[in-house]
Amino acid sequence: FSDQTRFQMSDGGTANLSPETVRVDPTTEIECSRRCKPMGAGRNVFFITERGDNSAVREYRVAADNVGNDAEDITSHVSRYIPNGVHKMIASSNEDVVMLLSTEKKNQMWVYKYFWIDEEKAQSSWSRWEFPDTDNILSIGNIETELFVIVQRPDGVYLDKIELQSTKPE
Repeated sequence: FSDQTRFQMSDGGTANLSPETVRVDPTTEIECSRRCKPMGAGRNVFFITERGDNSAVREYRVAADNVGNDAEDITSHVSRYIPNGVHKMIASSNEDVVMLLSTEKKNQMWVYKYFWIDEEKAQSSWSRWEFPDTDNILSIGNIETELFVIVQRPDGVYLDKIELQSTKPE
């Protein structure tokens, strides 16, 4: 990834990766925000592009046959939903979810829930989690199915843990 281009490394068709056979070819020419590093999840890589007063999220997906690549704008249907200033993104391939933080709305987190069945996307939804106005979400991270949120509140800094795994009623 660069701020303008995505690249793919290959063996040049020799099935032997070496300094003599390595190739790095451009795959897509789409801007990528420098504020937030791209985040991988399975065969997908999510990255931020800024447009006007809002941010877009693109999903770069390597095709199953490795022939084509695509970087779909997964916010095209909600083009003004996510503000600029996205500085943190995490992705969980266990839970098929991407979460974003923005410097413009420090008490909010944007959540993208997706689900693929083979090569067809069966779910693609956006939501926003809003914390109290006095909260400032400093950072987020995940381990397996648990989301960790570092939150600054008027009385101190806290580490909150949220279970992301769906539970079925018994």
